[in-house]
Amino acid sequence: MIDITSFGRDILCSRLYDSSVAVVDEFAELFDIEVERILDIHAPLRSGRRRSGKNDTRQLSDEAQRAKQLRRRLERRYRRTGLESDTRAYQAACTAARNSIMKSRADQIKSQLDEVAGDPRAT
Repeated sequence: MIDITSFGRDILCSRLYDSSVAVVDEFAELFDIEVERILDIHAPLRSGRRRSGKNDTRQLSDEAQRAKQLRRRLERRYRRTGLESDTRAYQAACTAARNSIMKSRADQIKSQLDEVAGDPRAT
């Protein structure tokens, strides 16, 4: 969060107001330099990388996505209640989701291989 009052004070105290530059191009360059300098003080650029999640469901079939959602829902219920019946339901949903996900991925790989059938380089 930027402190607007100190930012404004630094702008007013910068070389922009006490400089007697007569050429417009030189003033524009001075403006860029001073504003960048003050912004670096008050709001430095942050750079970082976002990691992509390993639980990407875009390539899964609708059935596999639904199975995965059900597994997560039952996991939350099992952790909240701790009941034996919820534990069994969660374990069954885990098995069903795993099978559905594996089938979906296998089907996707098979369809990709079928698309490039006859082309050894693409295979």
